[in-house]
Amino acid sequence: LQIGPEPGNKIRYKAIGLRLADVDENGAPIQPRYELRPVFDSSRGYTLDLGGASGVRVRPPLDRILKVFAARMSRINPLTFEVEIGVGIDFGVVSFDRMGVRVHLDQGRPPELTAIGARVDIPGGIAGQGYLAITENRIGGQIDVTVRPIGLRVAGSLEIANIDAAQGGPATGLYVGLELRLPVGIPLGSTGLGLYGFRGLFGMHYARTPIGADKGVPSLEWLKAAGGRPNLLANNGVVLWEPKIDNWSFGVGTMLGTMDGGIILNLDGTLLLDLPGPSIIIAMNARFLMPPPSMDQAGAAGGILAVIEITPEHIAIGIFATYEIKRLIKVSVPAEAFFATGDLSKWHFYLGARPDIADGPGPAIVDVLGIVQGTGYLMIRGDGLPPYVVPRTYALLPEVKGFGIGVGASASFTWGSTDIGLYVRVGGGFDAVAGFDPLLISAVMYVSGEIRLFVVSVGATASLHITVREQPDGSFPPPVSFYLRGEVCGHIDLFFTDISECVTIEIGSGKPPEPPIPMMVSGLSLKSRSPALVQGTGVDRPID
Repeated sequence: LQIGPEPGNKIRYKAIGLRLADVDENGAPIQPRYELRPVFDSSRGYTLDLGGASGVRVRPPLDRILKVFAARMSRINPLTFEVEIGVGIDFGVVSFDRMGVRVHLDQGRPPELTAIGARVDIPGGIAGQGYLAITENRIGGQIDVTVRPIGLRVAGSLEIANIDAAQGGPATGLYVGLELRLPVGIPLGSTGLGLYGFRGLFGMHYARTPIGADKGVPSLEWLKAAGGRPNLLANNGVVLWEPKIDNWSFGVGTMLGTMDGGIILNLDGTLLLDLPGPSIIIAMNARFLMPPPSMDQAGAAGGILAVIEITPEHIAIGIFATYEIKRLIKVSVPAEAFFATGDLSKWHFYLGARPDIADGPGPAIVDVLGIVQGTGYLMIRGDGLPPYVVPRTYALLPEVKGFGIGVGASASFTWGSTDIGLYVRVGGGFDAVAGFDPLLISAVMYVSGEIRLFVVSVGATASLHITVREQPDGSFPPPVSFYLRGEVCGHIDLFFTDISECVTIEIGSGKPPEPPIPMMVSGLSLKSRSPALVQGTGVDRPID
């Protein structure tokens, strides 16, 4: 093995800080006094990543059959060195994707096999792939096998974890997931539908990872990460299930479709029950006028992905609809509804959402031929809308309190090549909000255009901001203020110099305040993570 000289290696310390004092660690005075010094506490643990092109490599001639995908050295407890190796040897019907090995450098323990990924392909017989991962407290893996003569496909997941006292144990966690795909549908009476597969899962002392915890419908984000297959342990490197004491999960699902092979309609649904809570999740994916996807794409290939989440704290519904014709059109429309059971004013409905709504699903998007792009949203909330600075215009839509509505759309057309700087671009859009206690209506409309000829650019923009609001002063009806601001700008870019001018018109009173300056620091949290110490070794360092 050798380590390449190219930059790219990374060192991560578990504990870093700053020290400001007039004495050193031994109490001796230092000069200059009160010097600010960085502190890297290696006793708390660190990780040295040696992966990538600049990392550990196998020396020739073995580099033709062995390749190091990743390598790292960790000083947590104990000091370990881990390497992940790919094998380029053809074993015929069996091939190995990668293997992981861990070596304990400060203990007399034999090397450990942490992971192994393999494929099998027997012509006319069986084809499949899977992996096995072994860590200090877990052993588990996934397998996906297809029996070619009968067209039957089976995928399974299994993991066993040892939960120690620091995590609420001691206890043993178990997770099992299974998916079965049939070659033909089993007719369901005279309904015209057939049963094409089954899905199930069971978790003892296991829980879903907190993916999408900051979103309005967390389970929808988690299901997207799972590719619509909640029975998997991990998907594309994203861990979906993790050990958690006193948590239980149960799930069953089916795959239905029309008897023409599921082309007219095919459905993929799963019912999940999480304890404690309880939390009930109903997930479904529907596809119309398209063949059923393969097992790898089940739950993620086009159609409508819908989730209903019921917990003691809230009821949430999430929908993510997509439609795509490659190289022609792509449409994605997210929608969600949320109702808090403890606060009747905390509810919302989103058909798309503004980018400043942190818990929103994002806007609806349309892309035609990669030339015309459009976005849009409709938001209805019971607890108001925050102020919003409209991009491209820097106009401020005011805050709406109580019941509020927000709507917006934008579109742009680009003809030419932006890479070489020869194109014509035209765009426009609007954003608006409305409130009713007191009455408030505010809207911003804008258009823009640009012609770029390599180093020369000519463009123009125009915007119009209108705000109408009540000014409650105790009289009836309350007075209403009106404000209008219009601006037209033009610019010429001549490579060495820019020429730009604007004309602005303002009418009325009630000018909105200037956009708020965002805080440079939005929060502060202090955390301490020290390694687990063996009894009797915590005599020369602090223990949390």
